[in-house]
Amino acid sequence: PGLFAAYRKAKFPWFVSRIYHDADYTELCLVCDFCTWLFVVDDLMEKIAADREEHARLIMDLLCVLERNEMSMYGDYVPLAAALKDIWDRLQGISTSSWQRGFVANMQDLFEATEWEVSNRVLDHPPGIADYIKMRPYTSAMFPCIDLLEIIGPSWLPEGLRRQDLMQKLVLTCIEAVCWVNDLVSF
Repeated sequence: PGLFAAYRKAKFPWFVSRIYHDADYTELCLVCDFCTWLFVVDDLMEKIAADREEHARLIMDLLCVLERNEMSMYGDYVPLAAALKDIWDRLQGISTSSWQRGFVANMQDLFEATEWEVSNRVLDHPPGIADYIKMRPYTSAMFPCIDLLEIIGPSWLPEGLRRQDLMQKLVLTCIEAVCWVNDLVSF
């Protein structure tokens, strides 16, 4: 109950609706579900941060949904996997296979970055500033959130434009700005 009260207090729907302001009601519900799911997973990862095996089990269950469109019916993470499966099914219904491949790749990068964080914690080895700066955009989950901007609302960009180096640098700069502001506020 305490965690859900904190989520209600955080007003995720208001936050999400400001970011995805062109979304219709159905799209907004989908994006809000995904962002809330991300926060739940992030909170869980904080709790299991010192347990590599547990972290690996969680990631395996979640990647099974994204990579094979399947989920285990056993284990501790069935509810999270089921929620992701519901979100993933809905995302597949409004996106192209090219977008889906990019989204899965960004989710894989996110999970690899969380493995990096777990390794740092298990080894009690805080990263250096250069490593932290390099990895922070990936630990933030911003790449998948940016992916959603591409399919929500009427603001589609052509695939060729989205993949250009200059556009990718712009996306990274945007993500870094969000990360640094978040880190400063958290500090």
